[in-house]
Amino acid sequence: MGSAGDSAGADKTDEGGLKWRGIKWLASWGWHLKLRPFRLRRTARVRPRIGMANALISPELLQPVELEHRSPEDDLFRRFEQSQNVHKWHHYFEIYSDQFGPLRNRPIRMLEIGVFRGGSLEMWKKWFHPDSLIVGLDIDPDCRAYEQPDRNLFVRIGDQSDGPFLRSVAEEFGPFDLILDDGGHTTHQMIASFNHLFGAPLKAGGLYVVEDTHTNFWPGYVDSRMTFIEFCKALVDLMHATYFDAHSIDPFAFSGDRAKQRWTLPYIQAWL
Repeated sequence: MGSAGDSAGADKTDEGGLKWRGIKWLASWGWHLKLRPFRLRRTARVRPRIGMANALISPELLQPVELEHRSPEDDLFRRFEQSQNVHKWHHYFEIYSDQFGPLRNRPIRMLEIGVFRGGSLEMWKKWFHPDSLIVGLDIDPDCRAYEQPDRNLFVRIGDQSDGPFLRSVAEEFGPFDLILDDGGHTTHQMIASFNHLFGAPLKAGGLYVVEDTHTNFWPGYVDSRMTFIEFCKALVDLMHATYFDAHSIDPFAFSGDRAKQRWTLPYIQAWL
């Protein structure tokens, strides 16, 4: 027979399950519910788009397959395994080794959103050039404990969707060769950070990386009219907007004198 504490625990579990089912039901209709503080916000509807995609794909391509987990075989992943304070998906590491590898032969400036227990900052500090400057951002004041200025390892406390805060960090430490968003993972935060940091705070040719975009398909994390995934799809459209305005004439394919013409484009379109 269960104790009073066991019974209370069961009630709490049932209540939590009911709350989660309610959040998922609202999300299916394009609403995001936050209880503390209470907020109900119109958001993207993800499930209908998945259904539309499935309807367009041939049945052969929808057949189930099994994937076997394989640990990456590279130095960065070995450093990750040696740390107790880093949480990242294993399949990131081969991508990071490939994309970040060219940055290792010189000092760089890196900004990582999300400090957690400091293990990730330490991992990057040891993997990149020893003279690199690594900056971590977090909303938790306790993360200040992981700052080590004598090693060019800094921590700043603030909200990743706060434009003035991000600008102050960029003015203090930027521009950055690499910006990595491993922060709160809500769709609003991902979009806001990108809008504030992709421009001047990022060096020309720099890398902007967003982790954990799978949260764009978790009801509790979709809190904007577009998910970050949808936002990125829209950026692909924006990259090609010039062709729409040119009415099917490629403005960059002319020969002779016309090839020397200058074109005015939005910053984001030009640099993407």
